[in-house]
Amino acid sequence: MKSILFFIFLFFVTISTSAQVIIDGIIRPRVEYRDGFTKISTAADKPAFFVSQQTRLGVKLMKDDLIGKFTFQDARIWGGDNILSLYEAWAKYSISNSFAVKFGRQELHYDDGRLISRRPRRQDGFYYDALLLQYAKDSLYVDIGFSVNNSQANVNGNAYAYATTQFKNFNFLYFKKYFNNGFDIAITGISSGFQKENTDTTFFKQTIGTKLDYQKSKFSASSELFYQGGKHKDGRSVNAYSATLKAAYQVTSKVKFTLGTETFSGHDATNSGVNYQNTNHVFDNLQGARFRYYGRMNYFRNLEKDTGGGGLIDYYIDLNVKLSKQFQATGMYHYFNSQNNILNNNTEVLDKHLASEFDLILKYQPQKNINLSFGYSFLAPTNSLEFIQNININEGQFGHYLWLMTAVDFGEFKL
Repeated sequence: MKSILFFIFLFFVTISTSAQVIIDGIIRPRVEYRDGFTKISTAADKPAFFVSQQTRLGVKLMKDDLIGKFTFQDARIWGGDNILSLYEAWAKYSISNSFAVKFGRQELHYDDGRLISRRPRRQDGFYYDALLLQYAKDSLYVDIGFSVNNSQANVNGNAYAYATTQFKNFNFLYFKKYFNNGFDIAITGISSGFQKENTDTTFFKQTIGTKLDYQKSKFSASSELFYQGGKHKDGRSVNAYSATLKAAYQVTSKVKFTLGTETFSGHDATNSGVNYQNTNHVFDNLQGARFRYYGRMNYFRNLEKDTGGGGLIDYYIDLNVKLSKQFQATGMYHYFNSQNNILNNNTEVLDKHLASEFDLILKYQPQKNINLSFGYSFLAPTNSLEFIQNININEGQFGHYLWLMTAVDFGEFKL
């Protein structure tokens, strides 16, 4: 550890003599109490309590048309081992005022992070080893990305140790256009590949869709529609979709009300057709954010696994109140349903209602570099969700999740 810190110090001293150097840093501990978080608890389960912390030190180098970024990170549980890693290491070359090339380990996040996100809730974050071709001029923004993963430098073949859990390829096109009338449109196309375990075969899934945003005065609305085709990682064909709609109204300067619905297609277990059964109909949220959507209890991180293949419909309402310049409160209610039919062990169709959840988040900013946030979530599961999670009927308990997080962001300063 000491040798690593000495290397970082020596690195800073060396580069500061030849390029403009900007330093940033963040320390973010979070206390968590989990009782039914991500999985229904029973009387035999005991609550979990722990503290985790994210610590980052970033160095940005700027010289002529070149920008580089190195971020060192330690993400750990208090009392655990040191987990120091290189979270970011990328370079960007501006070919002109409009064109740039960026490559290396980097965060990617587009729009609201529905399908491509840096997943900021995770203490260890989420990065991509990728090559980006970027174009930006006036109100038009285009990114083309390429990413390929390997677990080692193979001598022969392309065996991939993480084939069952992590994508092999992730290539995308992102297009966004802003208009003067309050509208903007984003179009995203993604080709994501999962490698079949113990083979060199990669199955590619294609996702294409659009996001529309509109804002005028106190009213705003957004809608997303995506279609997925190609191949599932098990080799089956894919035919899935997602559709979301959200509307918000600024009631006063301090009160904002939001109403929305999100639908992710699922598999109809009552359809016995051969062609239908040989096709996967569950929408995959790819590398998108989890904690931001589908409730803070994190019950639906993997839409195929966590819904029993039935997909998901989330109806929600959100009320945000700014109590002062430094303090705000947000309350959100979710009503979760299965999008399609799920059968129990007796081949009976389950009730589609999965759970109801309430989330409360309080935020306080005593000064510009310090943010305090507190959250409490409550989830009431149904017998249908108990079946999906392999919990004996009526043995599941209400879920509770409390957390308190302090984020100290030192901002950027030049050496």
